[in-house]
Amino acid sequence: MKYLIPLILIFSFGGQIVLASGITPLKNPEQLEKFYQKIQNSVINPMKQIPEKVKSAAENLMEILQNKAESKKEEIKQEIKQEIKSETKEQIESQKKSWEGRIKTWLTPLKIKIQEGREILRRWLGKVREAIF
Repeated sequence: MKYLIPLILIFSFGGQIVLASGITPLKNPEQLEKFYQKIQNSVINPMKQIPEKVKSAAENLMEILQNKAESKKEEIKQEIKQEIKSETKEQIESQKKSWEGRIKTWLTPLKIKIQEGREILRRWLGKVREAIF
């Protein structure tokens, strides 16, 4: 006695659904049980695992993206620090030049007065020496 099993399988390839159908002759109930077990193992069980695999793949992808975001964040922080350092160096240099210019403008008259004061002291000391000796 033969058992006829209508076989209808639905496969999905890249979003396209393919329907395979036919009638398979089986000679005994043990073959029928093996056939259903084979379908269970090859089609149904892997389909049950798909959501878990998708979930783990999504978690892995999120972890990778998060790591990349963290590294990019650190890169941006370093770039900002470098820009701030270069800007502060430029500001310090410009302030330094500004102060040097101010100091020179203040020191020049002082230097002249100091030189005049030295000359006056030399003359005065010269007169004191002449008076003593």
